[in-house]
This record gives sequence, C-alpha cells and structure tokens, in this order.
Amino acid sequence: MGRSEAEPFRGAYSRGFFFITITLGGLKIGRVLDYVTYLFSFV
Repeated sequence: MGRSEAEPFRGAYSRGFFFITITLGGLKIGRVLDYVTYLFSFV
C-alpha cells in the first residue's frame, strides 16, 4: 500500500477517533455530573 493511498484513510481514522474520544469524554462528564447530583441528594 502506497503512502499516498494511506493518507486519506489515516485522516478519516484520526477524525473518527477524535469524534469517539469527544463522545466518550462527554459521556464520562455526564456520568460524573450524575454521580455528583446523586451524592448531593443525600446531603
């Protein structure tokens, strides 16, 4: 596989990876916020 053939694929892969990272980060942040509100419901 030539270098020029791999470049677009790598670009798409890194974009997809970036999107997945952002999504997982958002889910983690949401879970942390849920956990915090869950803790404060006992206070």
